[in-house]
Amino acid sequence: MSSGSSNERQKLLSRLTATIREEMRLAIAWNDAAATFAGIYPTDAAILFFLYENQAATASQVSKIAGLTTGATTAALIRLEKGGFISRERDPHDKRRAIIRPKQLPKQFQAIRKLSETELQSILENTSNSAIQDLITHRQQTNTMLTHIIEELAATSSP
Repeated sequence: MSSGSSNERQKLLSRLTATIREEMRLAIAWNDAAATFAGIYPTDAAILFFLYENQAATASQVSKIAGLTTGATTAALIRLEKGGFISRERDPHDKRRAIIRPKQLPKQFQAIRKLSETELQSILENTSNSAIQDLITHRQQTNTMLTHIIEELAATSSP
């Protein structure tokens, strides 16, 4: 590889990294806006979206994805249960654990989800199935990378 193409690749990788960071920032802002629109806490919104996508989780799984302590997770789950957004049931295989399931998404979240899906479909309207599969693969790899970084940061004490 010549230095010209190496330099061009470095510029592209820098732009990609900046774009991914911007997407992560916007994802946080999107979650905050959705929560405000629905009248709930941003952490509660993140938990609801996670549960809706996964259909069930344990409290420890919710705690991990939300980055919350056990106590904060319990408080969030109590708020969501009182709001009628989730149900909790005992795990039939381990009575010490509870399985948390989403109920129907709040109407506001349904509207946000529909808008997001409509916008994305519009963006991808002329994109080939192969290119969409490449996007899915890239997103999955990026999500795996981010998960590893989150786990590494959680396991490392702050400097």
